[in-house]
Amino acid sequence: MLREGEESRIIEMAWEGRTPFETIELQFGLKEPDHQTHAP
Repeated sequence: MLREGEESRIIEMAWEGRTPFETIELQFGLKEPDHQTHAP
């Protein structure tokens, strides 16, 4: 489970395009499919 503010930070990092998904995975313990948004 993500802590408060982590979801926004992950989205920001992914949108910037400067942070490889491998870094996001290491920092937050998420794999690439886990940090795709799901539309309602």
